[in-house]
Parts: sequence; structure tokens; C-alpha cells
Amino acid sequence: MKTRSLAAIFCATLALLIASACSDASKNPSSASSAKNDHPTATACAELPLPIDQLIEQFVTRWNEHQATQLAQLFTNDAELDMSSPSQGTQYGQEEKKWTVSVGQTQIQHFAELEWAMGERLAFSAVDKFAGGGNAVGMKATFSDGKVQNLQDAKFVFNDCQVTLLHVVVVATSPAH
Repeated sequence: MKTRSLAAIFCATLALLIASACSDASKNPSSASSAKNDHPTATACAELPLPIDQLIEQFVTRWNEHQATQLAQLFTNDAELDMSSPSQGTQYGQEEKKWTVSVGQTQIQHFAELEWAMGERLAFSAVDKFAGGGNAVGMKATFSDGKVQNLQDAKFVFNDCQVTLLHVVVVATSPAH
């Protein structure tokens, strides 16, 4: 009987310590890792998780409506977008990279603006969810010159809190035609 109540007290105390650390981390992001400790402490999630299909839909809507700032806000500050432009495409197994890598919100926003200048619009048919993200099924890009590019690899990966995107891969196997 005493063992159970000591275990319950231990668990309750541990839960309070974790909650306190998460609360401190959300108030001061620099406290999320400590110079005294090589391992970062838990970070708090200020917002509730979003369904991945909602994030993908927001990505496509903001892309198609040329909402540069709002698009960038879907990503973490250090996020990565790997995406084919209309002249790029790669066959699986090739060593040469045939897509553009944009790291951080500013580079992602800049890449999107370059694509928008070519009239790029995105569409997809469904979302296949996986732990930590989802695949946009049937993703394709259409351009103002009438060319179409099938984006067979369209993966969207959440950040730890599942409210923003950490890594997005939207890669075609061939250039637009």
C-alpha cells in the first residue's frame, strides 16, 4: 500500500516538474536548452496540434493565393522545403539532385515568389497520413504556359508540436511538359 502511494506521489511530482519546465520553455524559448545540460529540456506546445490534411490544404491555398507571409508562417523558422521547379525532375536512384532546397522561412518565401512568377498553381486529391505527417496524393503543379508537372513525392512533416511544418518535400520525377 505504501509503495503505491509513494509511486503515485513520485508520478505526480514528476508531472508537475515536467509541466513547470514546459511552461518555462514557452515563456522563454532560450530556456528550452541549458548550457549545463547537453540534452534539451522538453518544449511546450503553445497551440493544439492540427490535422496534417488541414496543414497541407493551408499550404496549397496560401501557395495558390500568393500569400507569401502566411505561407512562410506555416513553417518553423528553420524548416526545409525541397521542391522541384518546372525545369527540374529526377528519376529515383539518380545521384544528381534535381530540385531546389530552401531553408528557413525567408528562403521558402523567396522560392515561392519565383514559382508564382511562372504562374505555378498546386493541386492534390487526398492525404495519406503517417506518424508525424502526411503525403499529398496526386500533387501536381500547373503553370501559366499550360505545362503540367506531376509531383509524385509530396511529403509534409510536422514539427514536434504538430502545428507547423518542419520539412516538406515536393519533388517531380520529370520536368513540366
